[in-house]
Amino acid sequence: MRRLRVGVLAIVAVSAGTLEAQTLHVDSTTVQYGRFADQRAAILVMIQRAAPRIGLGGWQFAVVFDSVPRRPDAPPGRSAAGVLPKPQLRAAVLFFDLREIPRYGECEIVLHELLHIRISPVLALAYHVTQDHPIVQDMVRGEAHGFVTDLARGMAREGGCR
Repeated sequence: MRRLRVGVLAIVAVSAGTLEAQTLHVDSTTVQYGRFADQRAAILVMIQRAAPRIGLGGWQFAVVFDSVPRRPDAPPGRSAAGVLPKPQLRAAVLFFDLREIPRYGECEIVLHELLHIRISPVLALAYHVTQDHPIVQDMVRGEAHGFVTDLARGMAREGGCR
């Protein structure tokens, strides 16, 4: 079986909407993280196991365990997780705020974010086609999010991260 490269992304600067970063590829079994060590290690293993099953084999992932960047149109409050997919590069940055993720709820959240990555090319096309119709874009975003949420929940119940 082919192993995924899972990395930890250390953010060194965020300016003018760009993300400059240094990527460190790590073996998730040997990294010491401190306060949320078990949860961080579990999430990295879940990404390794689940990504190939949903069509993301061969992708590169950088994982940020801190805060989650917010879209300007996001509702108020903190987010537990987020993703910045780059399908053309077969790469993505996953963000997890461990203070917001309930312990033992990680699998559904990991699957949810991976599914967002998986459908991102289709969503990009839909947003392009509907660029002059923001109401339709909001409807597409809402339906996609509901689909991803329902599918992730069902997959997690069926052991999708094991």
